Amino acid sequence: MKSFFLLFLCFSTYLCAQESSSIETESNRLVALCKKNGNKPDSLSFYGHKLLKLGKENNHYKAIVEGYFAQGYAASMTKNQDIFITYLDSALLYKEEIIDDHFSDVARIMRNKAIAYTKKGDFNEAEKVFKEIIAACLERNDIPSVAYNYNSLGILEKERGDFKKALKYYDKALTIWDSIGNEKSKATVFLNIGVSQSNLANYNQAITSYHHGLSLAKKHNIQKEEYRFYNNLASVYIAIEENDSANFYLEKIIPYYSKAKNNYSLSLAYMNLGQVKLNEQDLENAYLLLTQSLEGLKASQNAKSISQNYRLIAKTLYEQKKYDDALIYLDSANTLSKKHHLKVNFDKEHDLYAKLFEAQGNFQKANESLKIKDSIQKRQYVSETTNKYNQILVAQKVKNKDNTITTLKEQKTFYQSNLFFSFLIVLILAIIAFFLFKRYKSQKTEVIALQKQLDSFNDNFSKTQEEAIPPSAILKLKSKAVLNTTEILYIKSDGHYAEISLEGREKPEIERASLTSLLELLPKQDFVRIHKSYVVNIHKIKIINSTEVMLENGEWIKLSRTYKQLLKDLLNKSN
Repeated sequence: MKSFFLLFLCFSTYLCAQESSSIETESNRLVALCKKNGNKPDSLSFYGHKLLKLGKENNHYKAIVEGYFAQGYAASMTKNQDIFITYLDSALLYKEEIIDDHFSDVARIMRNKAIAYTKKGDFNEAEKVFKEIIAACLERNDIPSVAYNYNSLGILEKERGDFKKALKYYDKALTIWDSIGNEKSKATVFLNIGVSQSNLANYNQAITSYHHGLSLAKKHNIQKEEYRFYNNLASVYIAIEENDSANFYLEKIIPYYSKAKNNYSLSLAYMNLGQVKLNEQDLENAYLLLTQSLEGLKASQNAKSISQNYRLIAKTLYEQKKYDDALIYLDSANTLSKKHHLKVNFDKEHDLYAKLFEAQGNFQKANESLKIKDSIQKRQYVSETTNKYNQILVAQKVKNKDNTITTLKEQKTFYQSNLFFSFLIVLILAIIAFFLFKRYKSQKTEVIALQKQLDSFNDNFSKTQEEAIPPSAILKLKSKAVLNTTEILYIKSDGHYAEISLEGREKPEIERASLTSLLELLPKQDFVRIHKSYVVNIHKIKIINSTEVMLENGEWIKLSRTYKQLLKDLLNKSN
């Protein structure tokens, strides 16, 4: 009986092992099919569902995790990142059950979750996940994975538009690859470094980084990376308008991507070639190439590339003076950039908006676009300096607080009494009244003196004025208009534009220029800046008071204390 029981136990164990082995084999088969169909969302979803069912029916946690991942990845291919993240979170519910034996799989799922957040534009959540992965990798001494994830953090910061921070993460990745002697993996990092340097307009550094990476790609026979380097080198040379060098690299990559039937990369190459033609002012061919590339990029659904292509077509149409058509394409570019949080595109788009509106004579909208561009650039600068500023500010606040506490402790009771405060208020009011009266007398004397100087100046000018217009009295504008400076009343600054008011004209002339640049073109003995927003023809001033001047047409213009001395100097010099 005992022998029979042992025989039964052995047979049962054998059957369980066979069944477990069969489940493992089926799981591995389905995982392999998922990988094989990784670019086919319907097939991937189908096999992922079967894998998930197998795992749940047999408590096979690895199969459950891979099933959720496959179904989520299928959803991500249809650009549904929210569903992808939901599936990944479901997979990560089983993290503790598989992490010891399958840590690389857990790290892969978490990394895809961070990438999905990045694509959504939820950069803070993405950063948290990447840092969580790095901490877990360091705990297990998985140093190569740490390097990969530092590189991914760099890509995240690039997408966020913080290229300097991206470079710091790339540098960490390079340091790790150097320390473990992995030269091959450095090629991709150099590619990313070049992209960030190019976005920071450090084009020479970008070219150097691309050539470092290119030599590594060639050395280790990474052909796919090699041609990415060629494409990026072409992009840099386009940016600095070295069109021959750009064409050299484009001639390498277009046949390669055509043969490989890589439609997305081929479309990027055609877009770059279109930009070369745009630089060369071959506008007809530029338009043909850019519309050709747009069709290929739309199929890829890559929002960043499509947005760039729209903007380049808009720029081509602007050069062809087809302003209405250009605005349609530029609106499409800007809509995509906003939808997908492509902040790095905003300043270029608003710069082109300004040019288009200006060409249409809509100076108000042009000015608004330029102000938006300026605010974007200021926000980028503030973003770069905020951390350093906050550190200084916190330190200063702590120091001020300590000083305040020390001072309060040392104060005597008298300084906290009502008598002292009453005396102090009366004293302050008396001092203020004294200085206000003194200032009023000083301003009155100054205005009388200025008015006398102005009257004397105008009398002298009337006696010496000649009929002929000297060459210095002619002002040529960018709009080709030619003005007689003796007819100018004043010039007002309005953002990036200047309004030139003339005698006998209701509407001012509009010029895209600063007051400083216009002053350099005007006769120095006739024109003076009297306010941050105004330059006035001194011969048109009739009355001066402490804060304004009245012109001969009865219009009052602001006179600021900052620029009043310039008016005094000119009147003294002329008298």
